[in-house]
Amino acid sequence: MATWLSDWCKQNQILHVGQFGCRRGRGTLDALAQLVSFTEEAWAKKQLVAGLLLDVKGAFDHVNRKQLLTVLKELKLPSNLLSWVASFLTDRQVTLVIDGFECPTRDIAAGLPQGSPVSPILFIIYISRIFQELETRYPKLKALSFVDNITLLMAGISI
Repeated sequence: MATWLSDWCKQNQILHVGQFGCRRGRGTLDALAQLVSFTEEAWAKKQLVAGLLLDVKGAFDHVNRKQLLTVLKELKLPSNLLSWVASFLTDRQVTLVIDGFECPTRDIAAGLPQGSPVSPILFIIYISRIFQELETRYPKLKALSFVDNITLLMAGISI
């Protein structure tokens, strides 16, 4: 399913061009190349570059199920796959075991399962629109991300 979703995103140009990670052929070196290219272009124009680097804490844990399904529906994910994702995120539970002591089982209402191969691609689909919105509002901004690590770059003649 992760591979299929990734291919569907590529075919339909769903993901932002600055998103790396969880995508075939778009890894860390590609993200660094974009960062270096942006910086060198700014320096060639005698501009300064500022970067804000963010690590989204608990990113997978805080994905809103309803909002993710809305995003997928708006992106026109086929209905059978939308149903699969809804099922994947329904009736989830967790039990903590600490030093052999088993805590009571609890329902989980939000988040993506850690360790599932499909969770990373669902997460980057979930946040993909943020980057396009930022670059539309701030045309000089360059947004790059590697799953839940985000870099926002801006070039200009002064701080």
